[in-house]
Amino acid sequence: MTFGFIVAALFFFQFLRETRDELFASFAAAFALFAINQSIPVVFSVASEDQSPIYLIEFAGYVMIIVGILRKKCCSNRLTRSIGVRCRRN
Repeated sequence: MTFGFIVAALFFFQFLRETRDELFASFAAAFALFAINQSIPVVFSVASEDQSPIYLIEFAGYVMIIVGILRKKCCSNRLTRSIGVRCRRN
């Protein structure tokens, strides 16, 4: 499963290089975090994964995806501006 996350992250990094779209950057970083989240319990021999704070890394990945989507749509939506998502205007 970790290898699949790494492959997905590499695909999104490739799309980022081709298009320079920030959405691909957030997806690539999120999938890299998902890969790290999957490998930490194995590397550090975490006994009880369900009570471990390492899942905050996975949560951060999901937050990155949500923020990336909001940034993509932010300039046309007042809700995203009201919650503090900063937009870069082209």
